[in-house]
Amino acid sequence: MFSLRLSQWFAALPVAFCVVLGWTSVASAQDVDLCIESSASGQELRDQGDLIAAEQAFVQCASNACPELIRKDCQNWLSELGPSIPSIRLKFEGEFAAEGRVLLDGREVRVSNAPIRVNPGNHELKWEIAGRETSATPVTIGVGSLGKVVVMKAGPKVEKKISDPSFDISRIPSVSLILGGVGVFALGSFTVLGIVSRSNYDSFASRCSPRCNPADVAPTKDVALAADLSLLFGIAALGAGTALYFVLDEESSYLTRAVAIGAGLTPTGAALSLSGTF
Repeated sequence: MFSLRLSQWFAALPVAFCVVLGWTSVASAQDVDLCIESSASGQELRDQGDLIAAEQAFVQCASNACPELIRKDCQNWLSELGPSIPSIRLKFEGEFAAEGRVLLDGREVRVSNAPIRVNPGNHELKWEIAGRETSATPVTIGVGSLGKVVVMKAGPKVEKKISDPSFDISRIPSVSLILGGVGVFALGSFTVLGIVSRSNYDSFASRCSPRCNPADVAPTKDVALAADLSLLFGIAALGAGTALYFVLDEESSYLTRAVAIGAGLTPTGAALSLSGTF
């Protein structure tokens, strides 16, 4: 029994060796493809001026997993590229040096005393501070320029805009304007009619009260009733106009702005005139 199992184990060794060898070959082929791709990509990025991305590609193809020929080339390119990558140092002026955030070409960067590596060419630094306008600083740096000092200055203080307190009548809906005019006219009528009726009542009180002729007193009662109705109508019109002011806006009103309100005296009394486009 034991000798049979041992013979089966030895018979399986070639198969296991082939499996392991095949897996190693597949993994090596994948590594080689990645090394070749990283090497080509790094050279292309370097020629385009993206030195930082090229450096990352050369680091991949310079690893021990790559064939020796590719690895040596990438290591040489990596050693040549390192000193060529420029860097900047930020110097902040003013009392806001520890505040806000800095954006380099639209991306936030960590601010410290360490230099910030950048690609050669033109860049833009922005310093954002709460309550101040964003300050923009253009930067141009060449290949191999290390530790270039860039002075950052805070932007001017943002002035809060104060809204214009002046009253804009054009924002009041036309319906509210009409009802407001009617209400004011009605309250004016109440005042006039009230004075007239009170004067008549005082006259009757001094001349014939309490035995005045009902026919003589009746017109005065009608004037007093008209005064009371004018008061109620004026209050209602003003209330409705105020309510519509908060409900309607200038676009939802069905009346246009071409509204005129007039009042005057006629041979028979007072008159109110309204004109407008509906």
